[in-house]
Amino acid sequence: MDLYNIFDDDEDDVQIDYTVWFTSSEKRFRLSKDCVLDVLRLIDNHLEYPYDSNNCISPINQLLTCLRFYSTGGHLQMVADFAGMHVSSVSRIIRRVTEAIARLYDIFICLPENENEIKKNAAKLFRNCWIPRVIGAIDCTHIKIQSPVAYKNQEYRRTSFGVLKRRFPILAYGSRLKTNTTLSVIVAASVLHNIAIGANDVEAPPLPEELNEHVLEQLIMNGHIPHINPEINEPVGAGRMLRQQFINEYFANL
Repeated sequence: MDLYNIFDDDEDDVQIDYTVWFTSSEKRFRLSKDCVLDVLRLIDNHLEYPYDSNNCISPINQLLTCLRFYSTGGHLQMVADFAGMHVSSVSRIIRRVTEAIARLYDIFICLPENENEIKKNAAKLFRNCWIPRVIGAIDCTHIKIQSPVAYKNQEYRRTSFGVLKRRFPILAYGSRLKTNTTLSVIVAASVLHNIAIGANDVEAPPLPEELNEHVLEQLIMNGHIPHINPEINEPVGAGRMLRQQFINEYFANL
């Protein structure tokens, strides 16, 4: 695979300028070149068409189109103009690529599965943070989606991994895709983020020029799940009592 030519297809309806890749790749696609090529190798077989006719869009251009969507405010027309495709083609590509990436969740999204792994995670967190009896943490946030018909009064769905919003702004600006596709986008973004971390690409890259950093930060702040008084909203149970005991015994003495 020739890295300098993979974006320069002969297809008339694909106009991605591959030179952008070398000047602002992480801004526009949110991942390094190496990460993108690693992802491509993992999902290439799901993106290849069984026949080569009607100007089939190559797997790399499908992947870049999807990543470009993740880096924007969720406007399909903007991505279509960037890629030189019809909006309907972009919509199908986003769904196709997103589902292919989301299928990798069991490889890249995992919790400790046995007692040894649990103890190892707990020891690591205690060593790094001095917090006992904890095996992991999530940064809870809301992700705005297009409300399903059955739940018109519910604008948000709860999820986690708020840190993803800086790498993939689509999660902060909100998705107008169908609910199932949006859920797959959240999983796919988590997979991609963990792949980037595995490649030592931990920090989110600078934003593309069309997005405003202050607006994004405000959207992220607005999406944080507020503290809920457990005395009012949470039924009494063993889990809550254990949590409160942990707080009283550990954090009260810091």
